[in-house]
Amino acid sequence: MIFIEYTFSLPGDAADPDILIAFLNANGYEGFQEAGNQLIAYLPQSKKDESLLEELMEQAGNVNRIKYSSRVLPDINWNAKWEHDFQPIEIDDVVRISASFHEKDEAFEYDILIDPKMSFGTGHHATTRLMIRAMKELSLAGKKVADLGCGTAVLSILASRMQAAEIVAVDIDQWAVRNAQDNIEQNKCRNIVLKQGDAEALGNTVFDILLANINRNVLLESMFRFGKHLTPGGNLVLSGIMLQDREKIVVAAESAGFENTDQYRENDWCALVFRRTNDQCAAVC
Repeated sequence: MIFIEYTFSLPGDAADPDILIAFLNANGYEGFQEAGNQLIAYLPQSKKDESLLEELMEQAGNVNRIKYSSRVLPDINWNAKWEHDFQPIEIDDVVRISASFHEKDEAFEYDILIDPKMSFGTGHHATTRLMIRAMKELSLAGKKVADLGCGTAVLSILASRMQAAEIVAVDIDQWAVRNAQDNIEQNKCRNIVLKQGDAEALGNTVFDILLANINRNVLLESMFRFGKHLTPGGNLVLSGIMLQDREKIVVAAESAGFENTDQYRENDWCALVFRRTNDQCAAVC
């Protein structure tokens, strides 16, 4: 597959580059790297759309000040590139996310191997770290867990390490599913079922905990469906949420029968934890 490499130059007073990353990731861009005031991202040549790119930058802000250049990169060895760029991530001295070419560190309770290739979810993005911090405060032992927008399957693998009984991991992107399968096998997780699709791929299954690290619009559209897949008293953990959108998410969740019980913040991002409080969702879904 031929990719286009985009280099975005951000002004010194620009907002958190994670904002631009979130918009790009939701529209097919992959393999993000930060270098000083520059953000590098990759897009399959078949998805090139300059008008969409201008629209995305306008949504991210600073449209007239973010400059970008691009070049076609045929026949690049993506595995070698990721091995060169990917560094271990350590979260609260409890969770370590590393690749197969790094040495294992026994000091961490949960040492997860992720070879990310071109998928999203390595722990480098604030939203993944926030989801992990929220998960650490929940009891997953013996629980049924759903992971929507699983990306590399890092959250599913952590759930398995935390003794969850069953995990269903779902992603709409075929490449992500293939990468997730490799990571699940590498971590020897035998209790994760991987599916391609959106929330409908969960069928009629009900879970104790539902994880969703996806974009705001999908979260808002899916709130009642989330309730359909959670047991009363079950936990819903959401991220992909900018602080400015927190109230919208909370209002939507409350209208779907959820109570906000916790919040985690990093820079301009947050993760929210909810508890399903009643059967309102079942009545309207």
